[in-house]
Amino acid sequence: IRGWAHLMNATGAGPLSEAIKKQLLSLEERDFSKSDHWMGRNLSCLVKLSWTEAEVRKRAATMREVLSKL
Repeated sequence: IRGWAHLMNATGAGPLSEAIKKQLLSLEERDFSKSDHWMGRNLSCLVKLSWTEAEVRKRAATMREVLSKL
């Protein structure tokens, strides 16, 4: 995502509506450096709806442990 080419070229993993494409292409300034700043500081991970509460708690504890060592 870091290049934001998908936004600058009005493309996506799935189909975009014509209205969204038009909005993206009409942006006068397509500098996404501010977004890149914040997105670069985010974590993402898989969360399955089938996990039990105990599994979620265990995974959260593991993440907390690992992150506390950074």
